[in-house]
Amino acid sequence: MDQQKLTDALFEADSQTRSRIAAQCPADWDMNRIFERSYRKYQAKRDGKPLPALPRRRDYDLTRSFVTAACLLIMIGGIGGVYALKNAAPKPQSNWTQPTATTASTASTTTTSTTTTAAETTTAPQTLPVVLHSTR
Repeated sequence: MDQQKLTDALFEADSQTRSRIAAQCPADWDMNRIFERSYRKYQAKRDGKPLPALPRRRDYDLTRSFVTAACLLIMIGGIGGVYALKNAAPKPQSNWTQPTATTASTASTTTTSTTTTAAETTTAPQTLPVVLHSTR
């Protein structure tokens, strides 16, 4: 509210106050350039054409660059950390091999099974004596 009162006071100032302010604070724009721009707008409106776009000047924002670089560093650090944790742990060595039967035991197993089947069909199964003490 106070700001609006100050600007209203400037518009209601007399010519002597305006000239003093203009001498202390000169305008930083080119009047010829402003006239050319307004004349182009006038011609475009008169002819019914769309208004020409003004070239825009982009300010280089250094903070934006630092934030982008920081985000990239965090992302690369995260990926590197996951990769390091994945490769730092020792991989378990699998020395376990599946036991394979030798040919001699395979042959005896097959003969035993055939004998057993033949014995079951012809004779009654035999029971073996149980040894309860050692023979040392």
